[in-house]
Amino acid sequence: MSGGRSAAVVAALVGLAATAAAGPERAGAPPPGNDPVRWTSVGYPRAWVPGDPATTPDPRLAARPLPATVAVAPTTSAIPSAGTRGPAVGDAAACDPCGGAFPRFAAWGSYGRPRVAGTMLITRGGEPGSGTEIDVDDTLGLDEGDVFEVGVAWAPWARHRLFVAYERFAFDVEGVLPASVIFRDVMFDAGDRVASSLELDIAKAGYEALLAATPTTQVRAGIAAWVWRYQGSLENLDGPEDQSRSFTHVLPVAHLAGDATFGALHLTGRVAGGFIGADRYTIDLSGGVGVRLGRRLTLDVGWRWTQFVFDETTNEGNLVFSGPYVGLGFEF
Repeated sequence: MSGGRSAAVVAALVGLAATAAAGPERAGAPPPGNDPVRWTSVGYPRAWVPGDPATTPDPRLAARPLPATVAVAPTTSAIPSAGTRGPAVGDAAACDPCGGAFPRFAAWGSYGRPRVAGTMLITRGGEPGSGTEIDVDDTLGLDEGDVFEVGVAWAPWARHRLFVAYERFAFDVEGVLPASVIFRDVMFDAGDRVASSLELDIAKAGYEALLAATPTTQVRAGIAAWVWRYQGSLENLDGPEDQSRSFTHVLPVAHLAGDATFGALHLTGRVAGGFIGADRYTIDLSGGVGVRLGRRLTLDVGWRWTQFVFDETTNEGNLVFSGPYVGLGFEF
């Protein structure tokens, strides 16, 4: 055997002895004596085969310091990461039917021209017999009037908001009485020329929750306290008789409302009701159609029907208001 070949054999035997002393080798594991953390970071092949020079790392790489930072290629995901906000209500990317959120602030106003019908009986100091039931349309001639409402809402939480609003119904007319009436213990005779007025002021404060929302629809429910004030008057324009009466009470009212948008078309509807007893309640129904101007402004026209029934001591009323309205809403 030549000297060169003998040296190669000796080197191989020495390597086998070192391997046996270090322990068994297995494919895919770091070479004996190498740092497993460093060899996976410096470029050592993941599939290491014992005794294969092609997969054995260069010992000089182990001494090279690791970089302070490692560049990672950005990835994209359809799921927002923590700390990012999903699409807002009305965004085309929103698709959760139970998701969405109220705008932080909202304001609205409306004006209507309803007709009034029904009856009222107003006494003096709760004294029975000091008033007669009066038909506000047929007897007093109250017909069309004005109603306006303004309100604002604030959403401290995404799906919950607080709101306040003020509404006023006002009717007045001058005419000749077709029949005699007693209003607050004063007789007004048939044929008298009288000025009649009927006013209903309502201050509202309440809470509303967003039940469901999609990019094009929204369903809400809430409850509010209505602090309402009635004021009615009769004045004889040709005589001394002049009487007025007012009183204030509170009524709890719940509501369910919804909106839908199809392109520029905007639809809205609302059902509300409050009940204390068979003779103390209100029902309020409305619906409208209009346009959405951008993402913040809506303009609607519609119809509203409201019944207001009260029985306070000996004062009674059953009034129905119905007619068209126009409404404007703004979100910001």
